[in-house]
Amino acid sequence: MVIRRGRPAKAGERYPSGDRKRRPGEQHHAVLPRVRELYRVAQGYNAVKALALDPRMSPDYAPGQLFLLGLVSAGELEDGCRVARIYGRFERLHGKRRSSASPDYRLGRGRGHEPDDDAEAIEEDFALLRDALLVYGASTLAAIEQFWVEGRHLDGRALPEILRVTSAARRQFDKVRKRRKAGVATVRAAAPPGLRDADVVPLALPPGPSPEGRPPLPGEGHAAQPPRPAPYDKQAWAMLARAINPAIDAREIDAAWDAFTALKERERFRRDKARGRV
Repeated sequence: MVIRRGRPAKAGERYPSGDRKRRPGEQHHAVLPRVRELYRVAQGYNAVKALALDPRMSPDYAPGQLFLLGLVSAGELEDGCRVARIYGRFERLHGKRRSSASPDYRLGRGRGHEPDDDAEAIEEDFALLRDALLVYGASTLAAIEQFWVEGRHLDGRALPEILRVTSAARRQFDKVRKRRKAGVATVRAAAPPGLRDADVVPLALPPGPSPEGRPPLPGEGHAAQPPRPAPYDKQAWAMLARAINPAIDAREIDAAWDAFTALKERERFRRDKARGRV
């Protein structure tokens, strides 16, 4: 007599092959959990692989290392990378180069295929970004360039402020850029085919007698010019001044803006003189 060892067979109806027929809804106790675990491991492996191949995770790039440590979020990292790309495009256009570990700065220096990859758009983007950052002071601007554009570490106590300023400046940049692009699109839609934007002028009717037979009044027959709005950077300056001091009036805001503009022009003149442009 042969004694069988091991666990006894489960009772139940069987196929001719000997496999037990399972009841509806009954699943194998081991295969499905193992498949689920393998799928979870594969998904995790793909995420880790994508993260390892991301050039922003280089040990030489400070923002990427802080992202891995959880001190910089994915949205904040993307905001800083946009700043670096704008700097890279602008400095490539002007033949400048700086020592940088930022992959996005090097990406901006390369010839891209973006619709705005032309000199005018690059100049405008850089000017809008500088205006949005200069509101927070020259020292903050230098720290942002050091951290995001050059990829170097900075004082850890200044990191929360740099991240906050970068996000706020990015939102202001996007808002002003969207407004300007909407205005350009409106002008181009109204222009006849074959004319440039500079060729589109307001409609001016020749002066002549009015339908009533009276002589034309001064300015009659010409399109009325709408009042010119204040620059967007001055509007942002006024909003910041009112947020700091709600009791400030318009004259004080204008005086502060004039002084700030004069200081910027003086600093630009000194910089150009130091570089031999003046």
